[in-house]
Amino acid sequence: MRITYIGSFESDYPRNRTIANGLRLSGIEVTELRIDLWKGVPHKFKIGFGLLLWLSVKYFFGCLWLFFRGLFHQTDCYLVGYPGHWDMFTCRLLAFCKRKPIVFDAFVSLWDSLVMDRETLKEDGLKAKAFFWLDRSSCSLADHILVDTPEHADFFAETFGIARKKITPIPVGCDQAVYHVYSEIEKREKFTVVFHGKSIPLQGLEYIVSAAEILLEEGVQFVITADGQTAERSKREAIRRKITNIEWHGWTPSVELARRDSACHVGLGIFGTTPKARRVIPNKVFEMIRLGLPLITGDTPAVRSILSDGRDCIMVPVGDPEAIARAILKLRDSEDLRTRIAVEAQEVYEETWTLDKIGEQVCQVFREVVPETRG
Repeated sequence: MRITYIGSFESDYPRNRTIANGLRLSGIEVTELRIDLWKGVPHKFKIGFGLLLWLSVKYFFGCLWLFFRGLFHQTDCYLVGYPGHWDMFTCRLLAFCKRKPIVFDAFVSLWDSLVMDRETLKEDGLKAKAFFWLDRSSCSLADHILVDTPEHADFFAETFGIARKKITPIPVGCDQAVYHVYSEIEKREKFTVVFHGKSIPLQGLEYIVSAAEILLEEGVQFVITADGQTAERSKREAIRRKITNIEWHGWTPSVELARRDSACHVGLGIFGTTPKARRVIPNKVFEMIRLGLPLITGDTPAVRSILSDGRDCIMVPVGDPEAIARAILKLRDSEDLRTRIAVEAQEVYEETWTLDKIGEQVCQVFREVVPETRG
């Protein structure tokens, strides 16, 4: 089977890389037709008018190239990578002309991310309504849709009126070449807890900072690698409150990040209280598990669908820094518990979330949508 990964997606974005490599491991021939739209643009939702105008012109001509190049490209099915909501209009036309099915990796809702979670747009504003329309329209153009969790699949079906059977959850996984046990790296002398990620509201970074404050006199060190919406605010707040047991880092290349995290004793997931936080399982959950770190994360329906509290992770109520602090002390005081949880989680990972397992799940979607491979 030949799959064409198409659109203005970023090929190095972890989600796209995981799916493409997983498909290749499953024996699928994957080629790319891609508009390199976002090169040199670090923050897609914070761009000025001049850059927006340039990107619009670049995107228009890129779509023309994509369409005419695609007419002469042989494939069995199209896969529109993330983010590809605008791409769906051009790609749907191309798929219609070629009489080929199209799968859309919506991954997450842009409307939900910008309006309900980050609150960067007013819910009743024109821009918010435009993103809602974009989410619904792009999904309606697809023969099948990929998201990250069953909870997100239910959300898409209920919010945008899409048939649930048309949506398949595919876990995000992680880059296994980068995230694995670094046996040569020694643990830090002081007991250390680590968090990394984009500091958007669903992460709950402010609750981690408060947990660090609670543990100031307990000899627990925190390492936080974060950038984004709430990072600077949280850092300023930590300085104001004289929370001195946090070591702050900005954006870090993935290999360096993985090696830094490996020297710590416990990994942290997400603790935000937004509705989206209840539906996602971010990369960091899988990354901490692959690094061999016992995981503490918020108790949400999405996490409970894949992990078990007390067996392969420690779950705490979301938005509760005291619960986070208690869980950290519980793991600090028992090396046996840390080891058992880490080992159990790695076993679950190997059974369910390895690259080949994810690739097989996506491959099954294509077997269903490509007529020649059904049955």
